[in-house]
Amino acid sequence: MATLHANFTYEKVVFDPWHKDSWDVNDIVKQTDPSADPDVGDFFRLLPLGDYSPTWFAQRSGGGLGPEEQDAATKAAAHANTPMTACFDTLGRAFLTVNDNGAAGKYQTRTDLDIEGNQRFVTDSLNRQVMTYDYDMRGNRIHHASMDAGERWNLNNAIGKPIHAWDRRDFVKTISYHELQRPVTLNVTGNGLNSILAEKTIYGDSSNGGLPNPEQTNHRTKVFQAYDAAGIVTNLGMNPATGQSEGYDFKGNLVRSSRQLLQDVLY
Repeated sequence: MATLHANFTYEKVVFDPWHKDSWDVNDIVKQTDPSADPDVGDFFRLLPLGDYSPTWFAQRSGGGLGPEEQDAATKAAAHANTPMTACFDTLGRAFLTVNDNGAAGKYQTRTDLDIEGNQRFVTDSLNRQVMTYDYDMRGNRIHHASMDAGERWNLNNAIGKPIHAWDRRDFVKTISYHELQRPVTLNVTGNGLNSILAEKTIYGDSSNGGLPNPEQTNHRTKVFQAYDAAGIVTNLGMNPATGQSEGYDFKGNLVRSSRQLLQDVLY
């Protein structure tokens, strides 16, 4: 597959059942005649010559567009012929990625998969496990450990929606839902806070705080007010031309909204 860009650069992807080579515009920049490309040249020969020639590199490498553009072409040429290769297993799943960094060498990233195709480990070119994942019986990811960000856990309810999330720093997020499984509140524990209400969402048809006639402004199942640390967002307003309240149109698109910002925060 090849993609021709308006600035006379192109990129390509070459694949077979066992691997895929991805060439971006820098990887292929020194190819001055796309029609001679051994992989996608036949595609270019179906186009008028003026659609792809002279290439971006050919226009600049000789200095015809000035020294700055020539310098850009020279720097881009340093990345030539450095495609990324992804290797597939017998089920067509990528388990090894090789990034070609030119003179600096090639760097491998390996992904270990379980029998269901879930990622278990990601190992970098220095043979370090940079990511580790764990799953529940339904295949939901419930734990991951990152070499940079540490460990995090999450717990879902019976239909797969997250209800608890916590990390190594003892920060805990708890999300509550109403009977239609729409998120209502977010409570946060950590950094000296104990189950502080951080976010709250009121829907147009909510029994507590909703609108008396949500159908008039198409608010049924739609967000009416959202409370967060910055203030309140209200998806409702008055149309000055008609004097009527508007929230959403008949397609569900938001028509009017306003935000009230906090001025003072007391703890």
